[in-house]
Parts: sequence; C-alpha cells; structure tokens
Amino acid sequence: MGLGNGSIEFRAPTSVSKADVEFLAGAVNNFGNFAATQSLGRLGDITQLNYQWRRDSTSTAARHFHPMFRLLVDADGNWGTANDRGGLVFERVYNGGGVVNNAWIAENLLAYQGGVGPNLWSFDAGMATVFGGSSRNLTAWRNGFSGSTISSKSAVIGFSIGVGSG
Repeated sequence: MGLGNGSIEFRAPTSVSKADVEFLAGAVNNFGNFAATQSLGRLGDITQLNYQWRRDSTSTAARHFHPMFRLLVDADGNWGTANDRGGLVFERVYNGGGVVNNAWIAENLLAYQGGVGPNLWSFDAGMATVFGGSSRNLTAWRNGFSGSTISSKSAVIGFSIGVGSG
C-alpha cells in the first residue's frame, strides 16, 4: 500500500548483497553506465520529498537496514562539468528513527520528527568531499555552507532507492 503509482520489491539473497533502482532524467546508456542528460529542477525548488518503505520480519539483515533514499544532484547545474555529481542520502538509522517490521513507513524528507528535515549524508562522483562530506538537513544543503558545493541552484538529476551495503 504505497503513496503513489508504483512499487518495487528487493530480495537480497545474502548479507553482502546490494540492489538499487534509479530514475535518471534523460538517461543515456554509455556502454552499460547510465548517465543523466537533463535536470528535474533545482534543489531549491523541491516542495515535497516523500517515500514509503516496508521491511518484512523474515529479513535476516541487521535490524537497522531498510531501503534508503538517494537524491542525485549535479552541484553546479552545468552539464559541461560532470565531475561534480553525486547525491544526498537518507537513512533512518542516522536520524534517530527505529525500523519497524511488517509496517509501511512513510518518510517525509522535508519535515521529519518535530518538523525539522532529517540529516542527509553526501557522496560524490569521486567518493570524496566535493559536496562537503557532511550530514545535514535539506535546508542546510540548499542554503550552502562552508566547504560544500551544493546549493539551492544545484540541479536534481534523479533519485535512487536501494538496499544493501555493497
């Protein structure tokens, strides 16, 4: 029973499995590596950011694991500089929330526990700290902060939902 018109089920066969589903704006296949060629809009234009997940009680993964959400961005919004792409990741375990089995959990990534957005940690194309290597709420990412290249003008290029820890 989801919020919208689609759903996906992940079944990871082992504790070291990883699975993701992504939506990339204007995706092109470059020899098996997919890339976005368009923007869904600016980070500062997001007015709603929600997803819903459910964890089955038969899961053998550690109790804090659940389907995580990644907002994929191009920091400067310039398609000519692809080395500044990455994402902001929501995981409930880093936001003081527990995992409940056999129940749908609705996550509102703009207003979370007490009305403040949850912390989203960052990763970038080089897995370094181009984005600021930090964990902050979406408002802080949009406002920018010292050491971060993300701002309200950053282009949203897609989203990803996945399980596993690679």
